[in-house]
Amino acid sequence: MSSVINYKFRSMKNYASINIEGGGIPLWELKYEIITQRKMQSKDFDLVFFDNQTNEKILDEYQIIERNSHIIVERIPLWMSATGYNVKDKKKEPLKNTYKHKIAPPETYVCFRCGNKGHFIQHCPTNEDKAC
Repeated sequence: MSSVINYKFRSMKNYASINIEGGGIPLWELKYEIITQRKMQSKDFDLVFFDNQTNEKILDEYQIIERNSHIIVERIPLWMSATGYNVKDKKKEPLKNTYKHKIAPPETYVCFRCGNKGHFIQHCPTNEDKAC
């Protein structure tokens, strides 16, 4: 008895299908079938799978995907897959490092804005004061 699993990439409008034998196949086998069917030659990507009904990420490679399931597939770079890197984290990363690189000025340096020692003019506490 032939069964089918329907899948689509996030960018696709319509579902494609893969014919399977039996009640279901493991996720790793579904991944292989999709790569073969789509003729994806490059090895620098990974596929991430989501359940269409719950939009929940399927993490276990050995989880059985039942027949007549609808799966959403997302293609991501391999480095994002291996590290669990999230694009939202990348936006926060530059802000996180801004205060880390504050270097203390030499003892003889005097801020030209306020006339005090101990900080560069970029880090002067009076920078936000319009009167100075």
